[in-house]
Amino acid sequence: LEVARVQLAAQRSRADAERQLASALQQAIVPGTARNEPPHTGVEIAARYRPASAAAGVGGDWYSVFPLRDAKLLLAIGDVAGHGLPAASAMADLRHGLRGMALAETRPGRLLTLLNELVDGMPEFTIASACCLLWDPADRRLRWGNAGHPPPIRIRAGAASSVEEHIGPMLGADSQAVYE
Repeated sequence: LEVARVQLAAQRSRADAERQLASALQQAIVPGTARNEPPHTGVEIAARYRPASAAAGVGGDWYSVFPLRDAKLLLAIGDVAGHGLPAASAMADLRHGLRGMALAETRPGRLLTLLNELVDGMPEFTIASACCLLWDPADRRLRWGNAGHPPPIRIRAGAASSVEEHIGPMLGADSQAVYE
């Protein structure tokens, strides 16, 4: 019985350490409020992360805002299936991969296609959703691509509607998927 107690205590200690590490990783990538707002875009950024429940633990939810050339702005949101360190680690891979890709390519659909190719090469990856939106202040157009994520909400003249056009499969569901 004493050996079982020691093993249980060690297992709880490892689980607590993993939870703390995953939480720190998630906080580094998904702060509780928006920070580092991009300069000179004419866009005000506000964000808040609220997990579905406290019992759900650390998951793979993420969002980010990337300032690009010509005052363009890439907004992204996604969710890796699962919880704990594996989901938080995959979330970091996706976010940083997307940021690197956005330096060379800005079309949201193409970015999601490339991100899907990245996911296809990740070991032990399950599935994720993502939505990328590109704001171009020069022509005041918002372009987006969606890989199985809940659609963004568009508000015009005080009326809200979801943008449900062109929702592609989740990342990792189809290695040959091409996103619009």
